[in-house]
Amino acid sequence: MKYLIGLLIVFFSIFSCKKNNQKEINQSSEKLPTESKNHVVFKKEKAEDLSKNPMIAQKINWDGIYWLYPYNIDSEKQGNYYINISKDNNEFGFSGDIQFNYKINCKSTDNKLYIFDNNQSATDPLAVIYKEKDKYYIKSDLIKMERTDLKETKNGYPIRWAKSSDDVPDSPQ
Repeated sequence: MKYLIGLLIVFFSIFSCKKNNQKEINQSSEKLPTESKNHVVFKKEKAEDLSKNPMIAQKINWDGIYWLYPYNIDSEKQGNYYINISKDNNEFGFSGDIQFNYKINCKSTDNKLYIFDNNQSATDPLAVIYKEKDKYYIKSDLIKMERTDLKETKNGYPIRWAKSSDDVPDSPQ
């Protein structure tokens, strides 16, 4: 019973302090923080509308090797899609049964890297790489997937990334 009475006293004390604080805040929007015996009065400010401000773009370093194994490990068709982005060499290709290789240039915006063929227009990308947290995804009409364990998400197929070709494993994982 004493516990219940104590809770009620605390509740009414908090409620009356909040009520007094609200009166003080509403009376003056220019007061600086001041302390009194029972409460603190803060300067009232308008909340900033963040939806109208441009988002801060992530500065992503896209350099590295990206790859995707589209076939099962035990499949007779072996190969992988790869994208190599470096200062000296930019290419997108497939090593395997139906090889292709494009020399590419790239444009990045926010968390997307657009990959264009050097010999084509810069309006229709060959592929788009998305970065979401520490994961990478690729969307491309050139990718033909036979694996059932890799499902395409809204951002495309999950791909792997390594800083250099030395970090890429020799076989699918």
